[in-house]
Amino acid sequence: MERLAAFLLALAAFVAASALPDFGSGVLLAAGPLFGLAAAARKGARGAERLEDVLKYLVFFFVGVGGVWGGVGHVFFAGQTAASIGWAPSPFQFEVGLANFGFGVAGLLAPFTRPASWLGLAVAQSVFLLGAAGGHVASMRAGNFAPNNAGVIFYTDILGPLAMLALFCGLRRARKRAQAQGRPTEAA
Repeated sequence: MERLAAFLLALAAFVAASALPDFGSGVLLAAGPLFGLAAAARKGARGAERLEDVLKYLVFFFVGVGGVWGGVGHVFFAGQTAASIGWAPSPFQFEVGLANFGFGVAGLLAPFTRPASWLGLAVAQSVFLLGAAGGHVASMRAGNFAPNNAGVIFYTDILGPLAMLALFCGLRRARKRAQAQGRPTEAA
C-alpha cells in the first residue's frame, strides 16, 4: 500500500512540478522527505528505520521523479527548457535528458531495493547536480539570471545532494547506535 501511495503521489508531484516549472525541483525535493516522514509515522518507525524511509523517498522523488521530469523537459520540450535556463537549444540537451532519464528510472526503483543500493545512485546524482550548480554559477557570472539557471533549481542542485549525504550519514550513525544497543540493523 505504501508503494502504491508513493507512486500515486509521484504522479501528482510530477504534474505539480510540470505546472510550476520554475519551482518543480523544490516541489520534488520537499515531497520526498515529507512522504518518508508520513510513511515512517504510519508504521511507527523510529531511529534508523525512520531515517531509512525519509532517505528512500528522497531518492524516489528527488532523483527518480525529478530525473524523469528533467528528462521529459530536455528531450521533449527542449526549446522551452533551454529558454527557461537562458540557453539556446542544443543537441547536448538530448544527452542531458537521457542522463536524467537514467537517474530517474534508477531512483524510481528505490522503494524496491535496499539502502546500500541507493548510495551509488545518490553519489552519481550528487556529482551531476553539484556540477550543474557550478555551471549555474558560471552562467550567473556571465549575467544569466533566468529562472531555471539562478532560481530554485540552483538551490536544489546544492541542497538535494547535501540532504542525501546528511541522511546517509545520519542513517549510518543511527545503525551504529542500534548495533551498540544490541538491536539488529541492515548494513548500508
